[in-house]
Amino acid sequence: MKTIKSKGEFTKGEIFNLTQGSDIDKVSDHVGEILNIKGWILYEDENTKGEIQTVLVFMEHDGTIMATISKTFIEQFEKMSEFMGDDDYKVQIVGGTSKNGREYISCKVAE
Repeated sequence: MKTIKSKGEFTKGEIFNLTQGSDIDKVSDHVGEILNIKGWILYEDENTKGEIQTVLVFMEHDGTIMATISKTFIEQFEKMSEFMGDDDYKVQIVGGTSKNGREYISCKVAE
């Protein structure tokens, strides 16, 4: 595992649960929800096929952990995080269908 970026302070136990835990929810299972994120980690890891993939995992203030490998979601989340800086904000998970008819997930600042 190689950390690319992160935001928030986590204990070693939280980092383990964020990156290796068995109770991590898929972001795609929560389309439409508004999240109050405590912190997040963007990292690279090897999947079961031996391929390196980028993973975004975050923890909500209630302890819920969610992760995604969706490039669309990760790119939008990074842009949003950079734009919002240290401001407090909530994130809404949004879904849609591409011009090619493929389902995707993304995110936006919840207002």
